[in-house]
Amino acid sequence: MTEVSKITLIGHSGWGPVEEAYEERLTVSAAEVTYRYHPIKATAENVAHR
Repeated sequence: MTEVSKITLIGHSGWGPVEEAYEERLTVSAAEVTYRYHPIKATAENVAHR
């Protein structure tokens, strides 16, 4: 049987202005769970976070 060591889900925003567009990534492994949110164009309301 094969063991899964890490799962990564990648998402992108759909329709809307570039000021609201983003890419996000969720990674799940045995050691940790990480989330990253990266806006295509950073603004005061749409900032990158982890």
